[in-house]
Amino acid sequence: MVKTSPLTRSSPTSTSPVSLPTPSPNANVPRPSSTRSGDYGKEGEIDADHPEIHAAVTAAVFRDHSQAFVNLSMHEQRLYRILRDASKSLEDRKARRIAARQAALDTAREQYNLNKMLGVPNEHVTSGFVFTPEEIDIECRRHLLEAKIAQECHYDRKIFRQQLAGA
Repeated sequence: MVKTSPLTRSSPTSTSPVSLPTPSPNANVPRPSSTRSGDYGKEGEIDADHPEIHAAVTAAVFRDHSQAFVNLSMHEQRLYRILRDASKSLEDRKARRIAARQAALDTAREQYNLNKMLGVPNEHVTSGFVFTPEEIDIECRRHLLEAKIAQECHYDRKIFRQQLAGA
């Protein structure tokens, strides 16, 4: 691609200034149709060194392609709505998965304690999740600690939460 130099050079045969083509440094590299964001078509090929010229060209592009910008805005809103809904769905599924895991861990802990009381060897209880004996033991200790804190707080919820946060 060859650009016309903004500087004029005088021709050796004439005294009038003539614009000579100046090869672009990246003449063999294909350029995108847009050199700056918001530039389309021939307007994008203008290399405006002055910000006011660039602003005027950009305004002209916006005026000439206003429906394209409206469509782009509608697509952006649609994509944002899809992203927001997908994020909400992900958070809901995550909360359900965490609640289901906690319920299964509580069941495993109860079974572990029952087996411990009966003197029966602990078998891994699985209801969708597999817990190691260490995980069940940690949950048992956490549950006992919370019960002890609740008793020390005389089952006052506000004091219990403060104590639990400090533990």
